[in-house]
Amino acid sequence: PALVATGPEGGARLRLPPPEWVLTESAVPADRHFLAIHPLGASHSVLGIWSAGWEMLMWYINLESDLVRTETGFEYEDHFLDVIVRPDMSSWHWKDEDELEEALGRGLVTARQASEFRSEGERAVERLLSRQPPYDARWEDWRPGAE
Repeated sequence: PALVATGPEGGARLRLPPPEWVLTESAVPADRHFLAIHPLGASHSVLGIWSAGWEMLMWYINLESDLVRTETGFEYEDHFLDVIVRPDMSSWHWKDEDELEEALGRGLVTARQASEFRSEGERAVERLLSRQPPYDARWEDWRPGAE
């Protein structure tokens, strides 16, 4: 489970929250399996995403601040832009470029920050595709322990 931004009365998750918003509990989709890897000190996480039947669907690079441990889990700030990588790592593409542009337009980030987010995404893609640690393991075959 996670907490996500919604309107003041709850409801649908907001991609770019307005000035008035609240955190609302959001469950992980039951038709997917997720494994999130956040390299220490990195400004991104890499998620392996599988179908309910364990077919690898994609690698998802979420650009974000470094994780901060709290009493209830971890906090981070999303950097709007993401990367989708094919399961076989044969290609990749940016996701949510429109959100980053809207965030720029609303003054939520500077042009310099947006450029840094893109650079971090490119470094993350290179690290994943070249199988640099921790991606040198066969994460595609990962399954959680029975316990």
